Amino acid sequence: MTDPTTTIETDDERSTIEVRACDSCGSPSPYEPVLMFGKDMLAHCRHLCDACEAREKEQQAEEDRKQEIADMKAKWEAIVPADYRATDIEHADFNRRVWMRIRDEAWESRSIGLVGPPGRSKTRILALVAKKMIHRHRTIGWMNTFKLEQAWRDRTDRRLGEEARKQLRVWQRCRVLFLDDLGKSAWTAPLETALFEILEHRHGEGLVTHWSLNPQPDDIDEDFSSPEVLTAALDPDGVASKRNRFAPILSRLINNTLIVPVR
Repeated sequence: MTDPTTTIETDDERSTIEVRACDSCGSPSPYEPVLMFGKDMLAHCRHLCDACEAREKEQQAEEDRKQEIADMKAKWEAIVPADYRATDIEHADFNRRVWMRIRDEAWESRSIGLVGPPGRSKTRILALVAKKMIHRHRTIGWMNTFKLEQAWRDRTDRRLGEEARKQLRVWQRCRVLFLDDLGKSAWTAPLETALFEILEHRHGEGLVTHWSLNPQPDDIDEDFSSPEVLTAALDPDGVASKRNRFAPILSRLINNTLIVPVR
Protein backbone atom coordinates (compact mmCIF):
# COMPACT_ATOMS: atom_id res chain seq x y z
CA MET A 1 0.00 0.00 0.00
CA THR A 2 1.34 3.40 -0.98
CA ASP A 3 2.13 5.77 1.87
CA PRO A 4 -0.13 8.84 1.36
CA THR A 5 2.41 11.12 3.00
CA THR A 6 5.61 12.29 1.38
CA THR A 7 8.12 14.20 3.45
CA ILE A 8 10.54 16.65 1.84
CA GLU A 9 13.39 17.93 3.99
CA THR A 10 15.82 20.79 3.37
CA ASP A 11 18.60 22.25 5.49
CA ASP A 12 16.39 24.90 7.10
CA GLU A 13 12.83 23.64 6.91
CA ARG A 14 10.67 20.57 6.96
CA SER A 15 7.67 20.41 4.60
CA THR A 16 5.06 17.66 4.59
CA ILE A 17 2.99 17.07 1.46
CA GLU A 18 0.16 14.57 1.59
CA VAL A 19 -2.01 13.04 -1.08
CA ARG A 20 -5.69 13.53 -0.38
CA ALA A 21 -8.80 12.69 -2.37
CA CYS A 22 -10.52 15.65 -4.03
CA ASP A 23 -13.85 16.29 -2.31
CA SER A 24 -15.47 16.95 -5.69
CA CYS A 25 -14.20 14.33 -8.15
CA GLY A 26 -12.43 11.93 -5.78
CA SER A 27 -9.12 11.92 -7.61
CA PRO A 28 -5.93 12.05 -5.51
CA SER A 29 -4.24 15.43 -5.36
CA PRO A 30 -1.44 17.05 -3.34
CA TYR A 31 -2.42 18.50 -0.01
CA GLU A 32 -0.29 20.41 2.48
CA PRO A 33 -1.63 20.29 6.05
CA VAL A 34 -1.31 23.16 8.48
CA LEU A 35 -0.06 21.59 11.68
CA MET A 36 -0.45 23.08 15.12
CA PHE A 37 0.45 21.00 18.18
CA GLY A 38 0.50 17.98 15.91
CA LYS A 39 -3.04 18.56 14.63
CA ASP A 40 -4.00 19.52 11.06
CA MET A 41 -6.05 22.70 11.34
CA LEU A 42 -7.42 22.24 7.79
CA ALA A 43 -8.45 18.62 8.16
CA HIS A 44 -12.17 19.43 8.10
CA CYS A 45 -11.92 21.97 5.27
CA ARG A 46 -12.99 21.14 1.74
CA HIS A 47 -10.12 20.04 -0.50
CA LEU A 48 -10.21 20.32 -4.29
CA CYS A 49 -7.82 19.25 -6.98
CA ASP A 50 -6.52 21.95 -9.31
CA ALA A 51 -8.99 21.09 -12.08
CA CYS A 52 -12.04 21.13 -9.80
CA GLU A 53 -10.90 24.34 -8.11
CA ALA A 54 -10.52 26.04 -11.50
CA ARG A 55 -13.94 24.77 -12.60
CA GLU A 56 -15.63 26.01 -9.43
CA LYS A 57 -13.99 29.42 -9.81
CA GLU A 58 -15.37 29.63 -13.35
CA GLN A 59 -18.83 28.61 -12.13
CA GLN A 60 -18.71 31.18 -9.34
CA ALA A 61 -17.60 33.88 -11.77
CA GLU A 62 -20.54 33.01 -14.05
CA GLU A 63 -22.97 33.10 -11.12
CA ASP A 64 -21.56 36.47 -10.05
CA ARG A 65 -21.97 37.78 -13.60
CA LYS A 66 -25.60 36.62 -13.72
CA GLN A 67 -26.28 38.20 -10.34
CA GLU A 68 -24.68 41.44 -11.48
CA ILE A 69 -26.92 41.49 -14.56
CA ALA A 70 -29.98 40.75 -12.41
CA ASP A 71 -29.05 43.56 -10.00
CA MET A 72 -28.59 46.04 -12.85
CA LYS A 73 -31.91 44.97 -14.38
CA ALA A 74 -33.66 45.46 -11.04
CA LYS A 75 -32.19 48.96 -10.68
CA TRP A 76 -33.14 49.78 -14.25
CA GLU A 77 -36.74 48.64 -13.70
CA ALA A 78 -37.04 50.38 -10.33
CA ILE A 79 -35.81 53.76 -11.53
CA VAL A 80 -36.65 54.32 -15.20
CA PRO A 81 -40.32 54.37 -16.32
CA ALA A 82 -41.35 51.24 -18.22
CA ASP A 83 -42.21 52.97 -21.49
CA TYR A 84 -38.74 54.47 -21.77
CA ARG A 85 -37.01 51.22 -20.85
CA ALA A 86 -38.51 49.80 -24.04
CA THR A 87 -36.77 52.40 -26.23
CA ASP A 88 -35.75 51.01 -29.62
CA ILE A 89 -33.00 53.07 -31.25
CA GLU A 90 -33.90 51.52 -34.61
CA HIS A 91 -37.49 52.79 -34.43
CA ALA A 92 -38.34 55.22 -37.22
CA ASP A 93 -39.47 57.89 -34.75
CA PHE A 94 -36.41 57.69 -32.53
CA ASN A 95 -34.08 60.69 -32.78
CA ARG A 96 -30.93 58.83 -33.82
CA ARG A 97 -29.16 62.01 -34.89
CA VAL A 98 -29.05 63.39 -31.36
CA TRP A 99 -28.34 60.00 -29.79
CA MET A 100 -25.40 59.38 -32.12
CA ARG A 101 -24.03 62.78 -31.20
CA ILE A 102 -23.93 62.13 -27.46
CA ARG A 103 -23.85 58.35 -26.98
CA ASP A 104 -20.07 58.00 -26.67
CA GLU A 105 -19.68 60.67 -24.02
CA ALA A 106 -19.00 59.53 -20.46
CA TRP A 107 -21.49 62.03 -18.97
CA GLU A 108 -20.14 61.54 -15.46
CA SER A 109 -18.27 64.81 -15.15
CA ARG A 110 -20.46 67.01 -17.35
CA SER A 111 -24.21 67.45 -17.55
CA ILE A 112 -26.37 67.44 -20.64
CA GLY A 113 -29.49 69.51 -21.23
CA LEU A 114 -31.82 68.35 -24.02
CA VAL A 115 -34.10 71.12 -25.24
CA GLY A 116 -36.82 70.56 -27.80
CA PRO A 117 -40.51 69.99 -28.48
CA PRO A 118 -42.45 66.94 -27.24
CA GLY A 119 -42.08 63.74 -29.23
CA ARG A 120 -38.43 64.22 -30.17
CA SER A 121 -37.01 61.42 -27.97
CA LYS A 122 -35.54 63.61 -25.22
CA THR A 123 -36.72 61.37 -22.40
CA ARG A 124 -35.80 58.22 -24.31
CA ILE A 125 -32.29 59.54 -24.82
CA LEU A 126 -32.02 60.30 -21.11
CA ALA A 127 -33.18 56.74 -20.40
CA LEU A 128 -30.41 55.34 -22.59
CA VAL A 129 -27.83 57.47 -20.78
CA ALA A 130 -29.27 56.20 -17.48
CA LYS A 131 -28.79 52.63 -18.68
CA LYS A 132 -25.13 53.34 -19.41
CA MET A 133 -24.69 54.76 -15.92
CA ILE A 134 -26.25 51.67 -14.33
CA HIS A 135 -23.93 49.44 -16.34
CA ARG A 136 -21.05 51.43 -14.88
CA HIS A 137 -22.42 50.81 -11.38
CA ARG A 138 -23.22 54.47 -10.78
CA THR A 139 -26.07 55.36 -8.45
CA ILE A 140 -28.75 57.23 -10.35
CA GLY A 141 -32.04 58.98 -9.66
CA TRP A 142 -34.95 59.76 -11.98
CA MET A 143 -37.09 62.79 -11.21
CA ASN A 144 -39.59 65.16 -12.76
CA THR A 145 -41.04 68.30 -11.25
CA PHE A 146 -44.39 66.63 -10.49
CA LYS A 147 -42.69 63.93 -8.40
CA LEU A 148 -40.44 66.50 -6.75
CA GLU A 149 -43.29 68.76 -5.72
CA GLN A 150 -45.25 65.79 -4.37
CA ALA A 151 -42.29 64.48 -2.35
CA TRP A 152 -41.60 67.96 -0.99
CA ARG A 153 -45.23 68.29 0.08
CA ASP A 154 -45.32 64.80 1.63
CA ARG A 155 -42.05 65.11 3.55
CA THR A 156 -43.85 66.46 6.65
CA ASP A 157 -46.76 64.02 6.46
CA ARG A 158 -46.91 61.58 9.38
CA ARG A 159 -47.74 58.63 7.13
CA LEU A 160 -45.85 59.48 3.94
CA GLY A 161 -43.04 61.61 5.31
CA GLU A 162 -40.36 58.96 5.83
CA GLU A 163 -40.58 57.62 2.28
CA ALA A 164 -40.75 61.13 0.81
CA ARG A 165 -37.65 62.26 2.71
CA LYS A 166 -35.83 59.12 1.61
CA GLN A 167 -36.65 59.87 -2.02
CA LEU A 168 -35.51 63.47 -1.67
CA ARG A 169 -32.18 62.27 -0.26
CA VAL A 170 -31.73 59.92 -3.23
CA TRP A 171 -32.28 62.74 -5.70
CA GLN A 172 -29.96 64.98 -3.75
CA ARG A 173 -27.07 62.54 -3.31
CA CYS A 174 -27.10 60.07 -6.22
CA ARG A 175 -24.07 60.13 -8.51
CA VAL A 176 -26.14 60.99 -11.60
CA LEU A 177 -29.61 62.58 -11.50
CA PHE A 178 -32.01 62.66 -14.44
CA LEU A 179 -34.46 65.57 -14.32
CA ASP A 180 -37.08 65.06 -16.99
CA ASP A 181 -39.58 67.45 -18.57
CA LEU A 182 -38.67 70.76 -17.02
CA GLY A 183 -41.23 73.40 -17.83
CA LYS A 184 -44.23 71.07 -17.89
CA SER A 185 -45.51 72.00 -14.45
CA ALA A 186 -46.23 75.46 -13.14
CA TRP A 187 -43.51 77.06 -11.04
CA THR A 188 -44.51 77.48 -7.43
CA ALA A 189 -42.51 78.72 -4.46
CA PRO A 190 -42.38 75.23 -2.84
CA LEU A 191 -41.24 73.64 -6.11
CA GLU A 192 -38.52 76.24 -6.55
CA THR A 193 -37.33 75.77 -2.97
CA ALA A 194 -37.19 71.98 -3.36
CA LEU A 195 -35.41 72.12 -6.69
CA PHE A 196 -32.94 74.72 -5.48
CA GLU A 197 -32.00 72.65 -2.42
CA ILE A 198 -31.35 69.58 -4.55
CA LEU A 199 -29.41 71.40 -7.25
CA GLU A 200 -27.42 73.44 -4.72
CA HIS A 201 -26.27 70.30 -2.91
CA ARG A 202 -25.41 68.56 -6.16
CA HIS A 203 -23.51 71.58 -7.42
CA GLY A 204 -21.46 71.76 -4.23
CA GLU A 205 -20.62 68.05 -4.36
CA GLY A 206 -19.76 68.06 -8.07
CA LEU A 207 -22.61 65.67 -8.92
CA VAL A 208 -24.02 65.49 -12.44
CA THR A 209 -27.61 66.38 -13.33
CA HIS A 210 -28.92 65.61 -16.82
CA TRP A 211 -32.17 67.29 -17.79
CA SER A 212 -34.70 67.86 -20.54
CA LEU A 213 -36.87 70.88 -21.29
CA ASN A 214 -39.92 71.48 -23.46
CA PRO A 215 -39.78 75.09 -24.68
CA GLN A 216 -42.65 77.05 -26.14
CA PRO A 217 -43.17 76.37 -29.88
CA ASP A 218 -42.02 79.87 -30.80
CA ASP A 219 -38.72 79.33 -28.98
CA ILE A 220 -37.61 76.12 -30.71
CA ASP A 221 -34.91 77.76 -32.83
CA GLU A 222 -33.44 79.92 -30.08
CA ASP A 223 -29.95 79.56 -28.61
CA PHE A 224 -30.64 77.87 -25.29
CA SER A 225 -27.09 78.27 -24.08
CA SER A 226 -28.10 81.87 -23.41
CA PRO A 227 -29.39 82.36 -19.83
CA GLU A 228 -31.96 84.86 -21.08
CA VAL A 229 -33.38 82.45 -23.64
CA LEU A 230 -33.39 79.57 -21.17
CA THR A 231 -35.15 81.74 -18.60
CA ALA A 232 -37.84 82.62 -21.12
CA ALA A 233 -38.29 78.94 -21.99
CA LEU A 234 -38.52 77.82 -18.37
CA ASP A 235 -40.69 80.71 -17.26
CA PRO A 236 -42.62 82.07 -20.26
CA ASP A 237 -44.96 84.10 -18.04
CA GLY A 238 -42.07 85.74 -16.21
CA VAL A 239 -43.60 85.06 -12.80
CA ALA A 240 -40.99 82.73 -11.32
CA SER A 241 -38.12 84.86 -12.60
CA LYS A 242 -39.11 87.59 -10.17
CA ARG A 243 -38.55 85.32 -7.16
CA ASN A 244 -35.19 84.90 -5.46
CA ARG A 245 -34.79 81.19 -6.14
CA PHE A 246 -35.15 81.19 -9.90
CA ALA A 247 -31.82 82.75 -10.90
CA PRO A 248 -29.76 80.32 -8.76
CA ILE A 249 -31.76 77.39 -10.16
CA LEU A 250 -30.98 78.55 -13.67
CA SER A 251 -27.32 78.99 -12.81
CA ARG A 252 -27.07 75.44 -11.45
CA LEU A 253 -28.81 74.00 -14.51
CA ILE A 254 -26.44 75.54 -17.04
CA ASN A 255 -23.23 75.18 -15.03
CA ASN A 256 -20.85 72.70 -16.71
CA THR A 257 -23.67 71.64 -19.03
CA LEU A 258 -23.76 70.92 -22.74
CA ILE A 259 -27.14 72.15 -23.98
CA VAL A 260 -28.26 70.21 -27.04
CA PRO A 261 -31.15 71.40 -29.24
CA VAL A 262 -33.39 68.44 -30.11
CA ARG A 263 -35.38 69.11 -33.25
